[in-house]
Amino acid sequence: MANEKPVKKEDRVKVMIPFIEGDDPELTVGVNGKFYKIIKGEEVEVPRAVASILSNSYKQEKAAMQNRKRFQHQVTDL
Repeated sequence: MANEKPVKKEDRVKVMIPFIEGDDPELTVGVNGKFYKIIKGEEVEVPRAVASILSNSYKQEKAAMQNRKRFQHQVTDL
């Protein structure tokens, strides 16, 4: 069709989220109304925006764990 815009190919990257026994085997990530189901323990290709969300999420979890440890010591030192 003449009026259709060409579909822009998204830049994709490979990611692998480790599977930990007892965790949900899948992770769903949403970007701009699109949802991506990622199987943990398998290397998959995702759009760069999804990889960025996963990276930011990991950084926030790491910072939260560090803060938890720091605050735990502050409370017990009182």
